[in-house]
Amino acid sequence: MARTAATSTETLPSAAARCPACGHPLADPPPIRCPLCDFALDDARNVDVTPYAMAYENGCRGWRRMIAWVWYARWERIKHVALMRQSVASGHFAQINMLLLCAGLALVQATVYGWHSGGTGAIKPAGAGWFHAVGDLWWNPAQTIVVAAVSFGSSWLTMTLIRLLLRGGTARLHPSPDRRERRMTAAVDYSTAFALPILGGLLVMAFRVWSRLGSAGRWSAYPPARAFEVIAGLSAGFGVVLWWFWLVRLGATAPERARGAMLAFLVLGAPLLVASAALGWWFALDRLYTPLFSRLGMAF
Repeated sequence: MARTAATSTETLPSAAARCPACGHPLADPPPIRCPLCDFALDDARNVDVTPYAMAYENGCRGWRRMIAWVWYARWERIKHVALMRQSVASGHFAQINMLLLCAGLALVQATVYGWHSGGTGAIKPAGAGWFHAVGDLWWNPAQTIVVAAVSFGSSWLTMTLIRLLLRGGTARLHPSPDRRERRMTAAVDYSTAFALPILGGLLVMAFRVWSRLGSAGRWSAYPPARAFEVIAGLSAGFGVVLWWFWLVRLGATAPERARGAMLAFLVLGAPLLVASAALGWWFALDRLYTPLFSRLGMAF
């Protein structure tokens, strides 16, 4: 790794070179230390030298390549990335994947809320902004926009908190001589590569609204909601299993003195943290929307 990292620092003199620690643009020739964060540019210990970090430092695109790099990582590659500390590149990679997930979650919530079945008979909604869609189904575009905005912002905050907790936990569980090097923190960021199948499941789930429209409109043929739910569950579950397996392999690379605690944290603690946060986020918003819509005069 030292040889690879040393090579990475040799690439810094390019016009688009950035500090591997904070991402600050560097002059040509580069200084000995970063003028922004004071990182020693010749310090190769635990530097992020993944393909994405190399591309990011040189102003190139590398997101797709990094997705494949993580997905097809073997044992040697896992051990390699486990030694690296988080960098501005790993954080940027994680943020891209988190934004995609947030957009998917906002889309799903926008197809769940903002729609209302009014029942049979002539019904006029009490709130403003409602339009008759089909049959007994009504839609409120303003309510949908509010839901999408709230869910996007709150899911971003939730995911950011989870990522910080996972990175902090992996760093602190290392023995004290290695703790300051913040090992595995870059690996936590790059594990967000497994968000893509989850995003696919969210997109499939968003199309479930067509079943609701078909049922309300009494169409002759429309896909059942259960079909969307099954496909979405399989896709998202596939991504979750791959992410969990990555954490198992990552925890096994920890120093022997901390391996048991690290495996317990990554194999059990991390999934429980994510599941608890996801459920708490969903049900907290569910409790929030009813009084919010009433206050905004959008309630049905």
